[in-house]
Parts: sequence; structure tokens; C-alpha cells
Amino acid sequence: MKIYFKNLHLIIANDFPAIEDFVDLQKKASAIHYSGDQMYEFVHHTNKDDNYYWLYGEFDNYTIYAPDIINKDTEKKEANPKQPNQIELKNQVFLLYDLNSGTLYLSNMQKKSVIEEYLTHTLQKDVLVRNIYTSVESFEKTLKALKEIRFTAVDNLFKTPNGVFDTPVNAYGLDLAKELHIQAKYNLDMKSVTPFLGKLFNKNSGKGVKDITFIGYDEDGFLETFNIDKHVKEISLDMGKNEHGMFPHEEVFARLLKVIRN
Repeated sequence: MKIYFKNLHLIIANDFPAIEDFVDLQKKASAIHYSGDQMYEFVHHTNKDDNYYWLYGEFDNYTIYAPDIINKDTEKKEANPKQPNQIELKNQVFLLYDLNSGTLYLSNMQKKSVIEEYLTHTLQKDVLVRNIYTSVESFEKTLKALKEIRFTAVDNLFKTPNGVFDTPVNAYGLDLAKELHIQAKYNLDMKSVTPFLGKLFNKNSGKGVKDITFIGYDEDGFLETFNIDKHVKEISLDMGKNEHGMFPHEEVFARLLKVIRN
């Protein structure tokens, strides 16, 4: 059976989260959370060395109770041995935030608002889970100001005649770098940077750069992001269920992290 993960952006206090946010979250978080008629139990894991945050949740409707059950072997009714205050959490949700790429992976898009609610309540900060834009044109129309561009320059960008490194620098062997991670910060009106974005897109299509992420503000001052490489990406995992009909969450996490980091 497949589990599908959608790529999203996570915004905390109108900025990208740092690993300290998740360390703080894990310290403050309550395992139990109620949202509407659903009860959730969450498990957290933050890894500062590998730069990720993992959230696993089990949930179900806590308002439904049947006094009788059907025994599937005898096909007869029996009194429900459970009490009304005993809840079976039979549904699952998985979340992984990769700080290396600034990408959130979520297994159930219907739980976006619950994740926002839970993290906002725990951190006492505004938390937003945002869709990734499907085109740069729609992103440009939304943005009023450009804040930052992040991208990875690959080795063929260094070694072209008009590349980043010139001949004097090459004498020191710096052109041998395989990748260069660049984080360029701005405070510019979008109209003034549109021509530059076109040039960056051309470099991307020629494989001179990769992992391009644009970050800016909309007219209401909210942070918006667009990643060229990730907007069409969906990860699917083929997973078997255990004897209780649940996905083994530790195995799901290990498989997902392996796919993301490879």
C-alpha cells in the first residue's frame, strides 16, 4: 500500500524555522491534542546533527461510541468491552521537515490546518503550512518584494569562461568545488528583479544551478516561497501494514528520509 507525501513550506513567525524552533517545540509540546471531534496523540523527534524534525500522529473521532459490537468470528452482537472514554486511535499522519532544503513533507493534506493549530498552540507563534507554487509566473504576481534567493551553483557554472571563478582564483584550485550553496539577501521591489530571475531560470535549464528557491513578501507582508525543482514533486512509499493494520511509523520515517536525502 502506498503512502503519498506532498511537498509544502512551513513558516513560523513569518520566517523559515530553525532547528532551535523544533527543539523548543519538543520541550513544550503536549502529546495529546484535540481538534474538533478528533483526538490526536503526537510523537516528536528532532535531530540537530542531521537537520530534520519528525512528527508522527495517531488520531480518531472521540465522540463516537457504540454500546454493541459484532464479533467477526461468531457474527453475533456482543456488549462493547470498551468504555466511552477509551479511544482507539486507528488513523495515522506523518510529517517530516528537512531543514537542509526548507521543505515540509506531509502525508495527509487534510491535516494541514491541524498541524498549524497544534504547532501554533505549542510554540505560541503564528505557524503556517503553505502550498508550493506551481509556476513562477503566479509567484511573481503574488510577490511585492523579494527578500532572498537560495540556490546551488554546480561545477559547470564555475568552469565556464564567464563563470563565478576567474583565472587568478583558479590558481588556488577553488574552481574544483563541486557545489556552492548561495544565499543572497535582498529588499527589492519585484519589478526591478524580474529580468534577473529570467537569467537565473536560464542557468537552471542549462544545469548551471539547481535547488533555486525564491523568498519574498506579498502585499500583506506574509512570507511566500517558490522552489523551481520541488513544485511538481510528490513522494510515494510502498509500505506494508503491521498485524494491527497500521503502518510502522519508524520504518516510514527511515524510508522517507532515505528518499529525501538521496
